[in-house]
Amino acid sequence: MTWQRLRLFVIDDDDIALRAQTALLEKAGHEVVGHVDAAEALSDMVRRVPDGALVDVVMGGLDRKSTRLNSSHT
Repeated sequence: MTWQRLRLFVIDDDDIALRAQTALLEKAGHEVVGHVDAAEALSDMVRRVPDGALVDVVMGGLDRKSTRLNSSHT
């Protein structure tokens, strides 16, 4: 099994949680793109398609279902 560096989006309006998750994933060797605004993150997904995303499900402005539906169009 070969290790692969992933591009991961972390979307969280809590700055402390965003920084902690980003630091852990970067330490593991992944490329991390952090966003505090869900709509901005979805727009960025069109330009830089991620391999995966960690999304705060209680974030204002967008829920997990909306994120899943919108990101499937990228």
